[in-house]
Amino acid sequence: MSKSFSNAWIWSIKHSPLLSVWRAARGLIRPNREAFVLLEKATLPEPINEVIRSTIVRTKLWRDEREQIARELIAHAQDAINAGREPDQIVSTFGDPRRVARLLRRSMKRKRPLTWQAYRFSRRAAGGLLLVLFVSYIAVVVRFYTSEPQIKTDYGAILDSHSDGFSEDQKSWAILMECGVEWSKIDQLLIQQQAERAMLAIESGEEAQKTEDSRFPFIEPDHPHYTEYEAAVRGFAPRLSELRAAAERSIVGLPVGYEPITEKWEGWNFVTGVVPAEPDDYKRRSMIDIQLIYLGSLRRLSQVLIFDARLALDEGDTERACNNYIAVIGLARQARSEPYLISDLVGIAVHDMVGMEIGRQLRKQDGLFDSDQLRRLAHTHARLAQLPGIEIEHERMFFQDALQRAYSDDGHGNGRLTPEGFEYYGLMTAPPEDFGAVTMADAITVDPRFRAATLPLSIVFSNSREQEQAIHDSVMDQTQTVLDRGVQWISLMQDAELIAEKVRAEETPMRFSFAAMLTPAMRQMVHRWYQYEQTVGAYSLMIAIEAYRQDHGQLPHSLSMLQPRYVPEIPLDLMDPGHAIRYRAEGERYVLYSVGSDGVDDDARAPEKPADPYLRNQEKDFSIRYPQARSPMTNEPIYEPGGKPRLAEPAGPDGDWILIDTRPVPESDTEAS
Repeated sequence: MSKSFSNAWIWSIKHSPLLSVWRAARGLIRPNREAFVLLEKATLPEPINEVIRSTIVRTKLWRDEREQIARELIAHAQDAINAGREPDQIVSTFGDPRRVARLLRRSMKRKRPLTWQAYRFSRRAAGGLLLVLFVSYIAVVVRFYTSEPQIKTDYGAILDSHSDGFSEDQKSWAILMECGVEWSKIDQLLIQQQAERAMLAIESGEEAQKTEDSRFPFIEPDHPHYTEYEAAVRGFAPRLSELRAAAERSIVGLPVGYEPITEKWEGWNFVTGVVPAEPDDYKRRSMIDIQLIYLGSLRRLSQVLIFDARLALDEGDTERACNNYIAVIGLARQARSEPYLISDLVGIAVHDMVGMEIGRQLRKQDGLFDSDQLRRLAHTHARLAQLPGIEIEHERMFFQDALQRAYSDDGHGNGRLTPEGFEYYGLMTAPPEDFGAVTMADAITVDPRFRAATLPLSIVFSNSREQEQAIHDSVMDQTQTVLDRGVQWISLMQDAELIAEKVRAEETPMRFSFAAMLTPAMRQMVHRWYQYEQTVGAYSLMIAIEAYRQDHGQLPHSLSMLQPRYVPEIPLDLMDPGHAIRYRAEGERYVLYSVGSDGVDDDARAPEKPADPYLRNQEKDFSIRYPQARSPMTNEPIYEPGGKPRLAEPAGPDGDWILIDTRPVPESDTEAS
């Protein structure tokens, strides 16, 4: 028993991990010590000693394995000597020491423990994997730096063809820019003078003049800057006559150009035009560089016309005021007729601005315009209202143009990111003040050498051209479906928004997505369109009611009395499917309203205004009015047969959406209608 215990104890000592570590460390320091000691004790002839010594060193085995080999070789050599063989003969029959060492090394390694065998296998596997990864990386680097984009389509020329068939006297852009630049100079001087007076007042210790929240053109005569703007607008009258004539033209018609023409005046630079694009310019300049210089001028000049209309009404000149309103509606029509989404949105904003202003003036004085003026207003408004719905084709072209500049093209709608694509990505993600000669360093602040080495890996992690196009198309297709099928499908926009948000969330320094960056917030755009469509119907009814009043000396008892002479049909309330916009007459005043996002008619009572500004105007929110029903078990959205969202009960604020209100402003109401 004691002997068995002793043997087990000795075995555990010999195979203990600490002893193994010690042996390994010792073997690394002097691996041939024991083997050479045995050779010295064996006193073999020098040629045999040298061959065995060389063979042991070349085996590169562990220390104890070299000792074991030394014992075996010494024993074989001594047997040969005892058999009477000469040392030179023994050496010649020994063979090449390198070959013998290699054979001995293989034999000894086969006898090593399974743990070492597993370690050797894992090390070889890791080495093989690293080799595969290195070769793959080299292939990716070569593929990345040898690929280049194929810019085949001139989208600028496609957009420019919109104005084909229109002569120059049917285009308004030249007059818009001339008038816009002149007014910008006047406005810049006014702003500078106002700033200088405010600074002098501060330096002299005077109390600065308090101004209301309202801005030009909606400032009132008690505003401290009113007289300055009045004098400026009156002096601008000759230009306003030109502007009214330009607003009657068919289109803006600004030629597509990538380079603005500027004029320096009094230290300020003003854009006066664009350099028309040459046939090959699209290969060097993208759609992001297209200069839509008319938008700022169009909006500012619309404000000037509205302010001049206010001056005209104060003077009793309703004809000039009506002509100004007609001109603003004409400018809105021209903006909406251009093939750009941003231009469409500016036209909507301008139309809303003039519509609300007319309603505001009618609230001050009923029966403001005569029959002829109302007829002209109705005709101009109808010309704009008959334009087709909002177009998103420009956004599709904008994205496709970005892809053709960033990705290679395999001829089948697919491709991979290119070095030029990363430069282009850096251009679009750089701050606006950096636009121009920028590189990826503006977008990703890493060492240039590290960036050059890691960028090729991005084609592994980033989406292909086909995948990016599919993501963008899914959002745009959802948007087009909602625009085509109606406001009750608007909950689909939440799904479209989630698609873009998911892609943005997956972006990393090694994963770029043009779809995440360039897909616009289409949900807000769709909401804005349907709100505009609702207010356009109200503007049509407002003009029709005023025309009826002029012809009959009283307000109509119901909207049905306006058909068909004043309006061909009564606009629908988009918040109440199948029902018309509501109308309520109170003496000589009236109100047009929608039931709002709660879907309940509250007799033209507006909801209480919440303290939180983010919760205001919820009565105009179509997503609150038409929420999609969800499964109580999975919370997944529910659809009707055919794909239409099943609607849940609305939870909008208690009250109606007031569209046009000519009733007197309550004394408790401190804000204008």
